[in-house]
Amino acid sequence: MASLKLIGVLVGIVTDSVTTVMASLKLIGVIVGIVIDSVTTVMASLKLIGVLVCTVIVSVTTVMASLKLIGVLVGIVIDSVTTVMASLKLIGVLVGIVIDSVTTVMASLKLIGVLVGIVIDSVTTVMASLKLIGVLVGIVIDSVTTVMASLKLISVFWGSFVLVTSLLTVGQPGIIFPTQRQAPLNPLLEPDCAFSVRSSKIGPNAAGNEGLQYIANFVPNLKSVPQRITGQICITFDDINNAVQEARRLVGKFIPQEIHELSSDLPEPKHIAAAALIIEEATRILAQRYKLNYDAIVNGLPRIDTSKTAVKQVCPTLLKPVKCELSRYRTLTGMCNNLENPSWGSARSAMLRYLPPAYGDGISVPRRAVDGSELPTARAISFIMHHDVSQHDQQLCNILVAWGQMIDHDLTLASPTLDERRMDIECCKYPPQQRHPNCMPIAIPHDDPFYKFFNKKCMDFARTLPGMRPGCTLGPRFQTNQISAFIDGNFIYGSQQKDAHRLRQFRGGFLKTAPLYRELGLKDLLPMKTVDPDVGCIARPRNAYCFDAGDERVNEQLVLTVMHTIWMREHNRVAEALGQINPHWDDETLYQETRHIVVAELQHITFNEFLPTILGVETIRKYGLQLLSHGYYDGYNPQVNSGIRSAFQTSAFRFGHSLLPDATDRYNKFHEKIEAIRLSMQLRRPYDLYKPGIIDSFLMGLVNQESNRMDPEVTTEVTNHLFEKPGERFGMDLAALNIQRSREHGNPGYNYYREYCGLPKARDFYDLAGIMPNTTIQRYAQLYKHVDDIDLWSAGISEYHLPNAVVGPTFACLIADQFSNIRRGDRFWYENSGWPSSFRPEQLQELRKVQLCRVLCDNADEMDTIQLEVLKTADPQRNPRVNCRGNNINHLDLSKWADVNHFSRK
Repeated sequence: MASLKLIGVLVGIVTDSVTTVMASLKLIGVIVGIVIDSVTTVMASLKLIGVLVCTVIVSVTTVMASLKLIGVLVGIVIDSVTTVMASLKLIGVLVGIVIDSVTTVMASLKLIGVLVGIVIDSVTTVMASLKLIGVLVGIVIDSVTTVMASLKLISVFWGSFVLVTSLLTVGQPGIIFPTQRQAPLNPLLEPDCAFSVRSSKIGPNAAGNEGLQYIANFVPNLKSVPQRITGQICITFDDINNAVQEARRLVGKFIPQEIHELSSDLPEPKHIAAAALIIEEATRILAQRYKLNYDAIVNGLPRIDTSKTAVKQVCPTLLKPVKCELSRYRTLTGMCNNLENPSWGSARSAMLRYLPPAYGDGISVPRRAVDGSELPTARAISFIMHHDVSQHDQQLCNILVAWGQMIDHDLTLASPTLDERRMDIECCKYPPQQRHPNCMPIAIPHDDPFYKFFNKKCMDFARTLPGMRPGCTLGPRFQTNQISAFIDGNFIYGSQQKDAHRLRQFRGGFLKTAPLYRELGLKDLLPMKTVDPDVGCIARPRNAYCFDAGDERVNEQLVLTVMHTIWMREHNRVAEALGQINPHWDDETLYQETRHIVVAELQHITFNEFLPTILGVETIRKYGLQLLSHGYYDGYNPQVNSGIRSAFQTSAFRFGHSLLPDATDRYNKFHEKIEAIRLSMQLRRPYDLYKPGIIDSFLMGLVNQESNRMDPEVTTEVTNHLFEKPGERFGMDLAALNIQRSREHGNPGYNYYREYCGLPKARDFYDLAGIMPNTTIQRYAQLYKHVDDIDLWSAGISEYHLPNAVVGPTFACLIADQFSNIRRGDRFWYENSGWPSSFRPEQLQELRKVQLCRVLCDNADEMDTIQLEVLKTADPQRNPRVNCRGNNINHLDLSKWADVNHFSRK
């Protein structure tokens, strides 16, 4: 009966506009006439309408879908009419179309009933229906420029309909960021609005119209859905202030006063972390309160000017604009290297990213699989993917690994979570509810092929301290780089004033040493570590100390300690020579000028010998890493941030872990092997270096012993015995730590970095064929659910290396990109001109002669011969050994540093 009433209302409306109901054919004629007025031929219009109807019938299967399409069709038809009578005629057209498209009268009545039901749901009277039609007409007119070209408009809407249909499974109806829309910041909003997002709220009558609203989401100007309210959500500065205050209540109100200091010593990373946690929690509060999506969190919130908010109270001074002065010498922290952005690349600044983070919650939760599930435990990936069957690389020496680790320690140090004794925190010994908030232990499978014999189920692991970006912006978690990002020799000199003072003699520009065997004609050792003597060491004997240097990791591996010793000796050698050339220079001048030269040597060797070896000539050329043979470099750009990228620190520059040998060999001066010492027995145990003359035997081992080949395999000396304590037969797993570290930093999976580097992104596991070994691919397919889940470090060391290079294409790209930024963003780069720090042309030409083999010859106790390309194995034809005291190896002529201005004044 209700259906008959509805039919009656519709017939009444139609009767008012035609003379009789029976004159159906006449009405159809009138309708056809109207259509002819708006299109070129009747047949084209009928065909188009027929296509639309057929498309609707095929693309929808439920009444809800029919309602969606009718709503779109009504909008389209209304756009082609200008009066109420035309609207009524259009209803007639729809009735006619329906009658033509169904086979029985009952089906026609049902469809008419649905249409009338929609009208009755939205209006209570015929007059209301007319008003609604008028509103719809007004909305449509607002969304188009003219009310002509009906067929053209229908074509446009048809294309839009197809586009929307293809997107029916993709949208997010809550928060909308149209692809063509700039911002989320909207400068047109009121001044109190710090951040805005377009969003739509469901009204009380929205049920049953989700499809229409979905279309409205992708057609922003379609405002004809009365059940949903669309607009801008404005997050005001007061909202941010409230979020910050709430965050302070949650994580602790205490803010270390040290964050307002500005020196090389303060604030410390732990002080910055306290403020960073507040910013992180405030970001989480805003994201939850306003249901912000990933794009808003990652790209929107960081654009807010937090200097107008309560964030200013917790923002460290070093991240605010400061006044810098031109100086000839670098600061220890790297502060003011960039005069426009003083904190860029400086110690305690946040690491940067190649790609936006992929945190599990968009803010700080470690990365998860693409389907939201847990990733395979890092230990399982280590023992399945990186078991120990590696072979030697017959072209590379072990000193390549030592140099890489030394330079890494000059560039990066992610701030660790330490206890009150400055030792790594322990996690596994406590139940989960009693662990430190930064604990993120690595689960060990119950059937682990090694740890099961020791009943180990958990491996200690703690997250690095959070950091803050310049301006203390909101957004996802970042990590602090505790040292400067420049090649500035701070592993020799320290990154804090207290460290630099502790290491200096304050006489003749010299660094402190341990002159234990001068009477034997041997050069000095590094000074003893008497401050916090057990930090960074294992099993220290009562009568022995570890060694002290500018970087606290100096004792991490014995051959690394050897490299530190060589460069301490090089500094003192140059300082002594400069003191003889310029006897009027005081201690500070000698120290700073020597540091200036030594840093240039480090930069030159790294770019001239190390990078070409690991990257290959083609990559060096592609990224503009070639050094000049004459003249000055003009590539310095203050808009380039030299800051360390997180994926570089956690993955790409850890490629050398694949090259580590099982044992470190000692050789005599005649290049004859003396002995081999297990690698695990040298980690954090440098005490053998106190034996007189032994430095040379390890140094000769570095330039003679072949490194392991770059491949997926990593020695068990570091995957089962890393930092093994006395009395225990197991240690930690370096491969698992690398994987876990990248995850906790929120770095995306390997596949995304391939895409970043312009390499084809793998669609599935088998797309990796030809990129890495087939057995590796098969194991990945068994471990991971999706190819996008593969961890960057694991896949990076598994790639086939590039021609004449050590690493594969992905790591080559990331490493080259980082070092390009380091060079272009360093105002003190040794090839630069026009700055107080710039070398004179004749000095620069001398620095271009520097070779690592000469540095080793000059600072070893008794080295007779060495190959010219010291990072590669010796070969009579390719890489012959030469005499250290001959003329085959260039000498650095320090007479070019004579202070001619001083003597001319006399």
